[in-house]
Amino acid sequence: MLADIFGVDGIIVLVVVVVLLFGSTQLPKLARSLGSAQGEFKKGLAEGKDEDEAKAAEEAKAAEIKAAEVKAAEVRAAEIKAAELRGAEMKAAEIKAAEASPSEAAPQAPDTPAAGA
Repeated sequence: MLADIFGVDGIIVLVVVVVLLFGSTQLPKLARSLGSAQGEFKKGLAEGKDEDEAKAAEEAKAAEIKAAEVKAAEVRAAEIKAAELRGAEMKAAEIKAAEASPSEAAPQAPDTPAAGA
């Protein structure tokens, strides 16, 4: 990559300048510090990825719980509606039974044979 930008001569000049600026004894320390910085950077990326995955899992679980609560509320509403319908059907049956049966307020006269027959 650098060879494409600077060419071979440019890279040689760059290496000579770096050696002159930092000295031959400082280059191993510089390389170590760059390596540790790279390691810390990768570690930070991994921690950030883990935190994002944990947050996504937590949000998915919360959405699942919310969906279950909504479903439970729908089931309860359906049960209440069914109970109301059963109550209305029972009331209608009671009314029909009361209309079909003779009234208790006006009892029927018993069937008696005619006196002169």
